[in-house]
Amino acid sequence: MIVGAVLAGFLVLVSEVLWPAYRGSRRHSNASQAVLAAWALKPVITERLLKRTGGIPINADLGIEPRSPITGGYVASDGTVVVEAEIDFLVPFTLILRPRIESDHAVAWICGVAKKKQAQYVNQQCRSVLDLPDRL
Repeated sequence: MIVGAVLAGFLVLVSEVLWPAYRGSRRHSNASQAVLAAWALKPVITERLLKRTGGIPINADLGIEPRSPITGGYVASDGTVVVEAEIDFLVPFTLILRPRIESDHAVAWICGVAKKKQAQYVNQQCRSVLDLPDRL
């Protein structure tokens, strides 16, 4: 009888406390991988935006390599990076990293997500909801 009560208590602990905590940390971790994949392209895109010699399109030869949890993505013609991921079973996530040239010729980056619900998985800096650019 006592063994059954202890086992039942353990199952409640796992299902109500530990499992949701694990799922939350897994989603945050996978969203962080999407952020890192986007940020890895910042130096190349920044250089191309600032040089703008007209020869090389900003997004030429740039892309997002699919590997778990990242399912794909692209670099738009304006330099915006879009990373698509599955941060948990059937939980899609889209991170958007958009460059903006400032008046002093520096490049500022705006980080955001495609849907408001996705903002909970990234840091404060990337919680804006941004429109997806065309794939051109």
